[in-house]
Formats: sequence, structure tokens, C-alpha cells
Amino acid sequence: SWRKFHPYPPPEDTNDTAAATGTAASSSSSPQSSSATGTSPHLPYVPPGTAPVFTAASPALCHHVHATSGRARATTVHLPHGSVPTPVFMPVGTKGSLKGLTPFEITSDPALDCPIILANTYHMALAPGTDLLGEVGGLHDFMGWDRPILTDSGGFQMVSLLKLALITEEGVTFENPFDDDVDNNDNKNDKDDDGPDAEDIGQSSSSSTLAAGTAPSKKKRRMLLRPEDSIRHQNLIGSDII
Repeated sequence: SWRKFHPYPPPEDTNDTAAATGTAASSSSSPQSSSATGTSPHLPYVPPGTAPVFTAASPALCHHVHATSGRARATTVHLPHGSVPTPVFMPVGTKGSLKGLTPFEITSDPALDCPIILANTYHMALAPGTDLLGEVGGLHDFMGWDRPILTDSGGFQMVSLLKLALITEEGVTFENPFDDDVDNNDNKNDKDDDGPDAEDIGQSSSSSTLAAGTAPSKKKRRMLLRPEDSIRHQNLIGSDII
């Protein structure tokens, strides 16, 4: 299946040292790119440390490929809040923070020096709410992080919180896991670790039945997550990679 994703080199391709020597290899000069080999041309190589060039067509992304080895490649992804070398270890800051570490600790320690973190769209929309994040300048200012942020679509919660989700053609409606059910106050403190306390999660549905097969309490708020909602939330978060 890899062969359909051009211009990846074939798996038997050997290490290419063009980037290490500072030589840019064009598709026309690369032996693997010739029509005689029947393989795809390499992406153009750019020496490490080359400054990004943003264009009107791509104002927030510049991708430099430095070297390839078979199906692997070393690159730098230049984003609005900084550059990210790949492959990269990306810590997960699901709810807008890394557990047990401050942004200063993971950037100032040479052993860590994380160039990017991940945040979760569903959790940010649930609390503190992306409208609030937009008012304070996005998640970067909210958590004191000045490097790139990647956000997911929120779709994984369709699986992890399936018992709280109603899936329709319109989108996914999530029941707030932390709204107390007036008919079951004994479970007041029984909180699902997959979501924070909610303040206002927007649109509601009063008569739907959730995936678990039980009618939701009218006292529980719900959040409708459609593709356009996900994009809006991520824009308010200020994500570098959506």
C-alpha cells in the first residue's frame, strides 16, 4: 500500500547521503527517480537548518525533507509557532497541560526540549471551552506554551466515550460525564477520567437515546460535535496542526 503514496522511495532503496553532504538532490538527477527504474522520484532534499519560506498558498506550513532511507525520511516541519524535526516524540497534554511537568521544564531541559505537544479538541471544548480560549489568545497563552500544538479532531472519544455518545448522520452528541444525575445522586463523585468538569457545552438534545441504550437525564448537558464544529474548536484553540 505504500507504493500509492508518491513520492516515497521503494523499500529496497539504500541510504541517501545527499542531505548529509549538503547536496540537494533533484528528481531528475536521482538514480532512483529515472524512468528506467520504474520508481517514484524523491522529494527534493533541503539541507538541515534552512530557513522556512511561507507562501500565500501555504502561509502556515513549510516542509523540508533532509534525507530518506527506504520508506523512512528525516524532515523539518516549519509551523507558525516554531519548527519540529521529525520523527519526533510528542508528549500528550490532553487537557491543556502535561501531567507533572511545566512548559518550562519540558523546554529548558536538554534531555527533553520538546518542540511540540498534543491537546485534545473534545476536552478543550468541554472545559474550559474554546470560546474562552479564543478570548484569551488561544491555548498557547492559556497554558504559557510558545511552541507548536497539534490537536486531534475529537473523534477518538466516539470510541473511548461510546457509552456517552449518540452517533447520527449529523454528528456525535456527547453527554457531559460530570453533570450529576438528579435521580442518582449516589454517583455524584463517580467521575470518568476521560473528561474534565464542564461549564457550558453548547447545543443540547432532550429526547435522544445514547449508545448505552438508556434515555439521558434532562439535567445533563450535551455537546454536538460535527466536522465543522471540530474545525471551529481547533481554530479557537490556535492549533498549528489540525
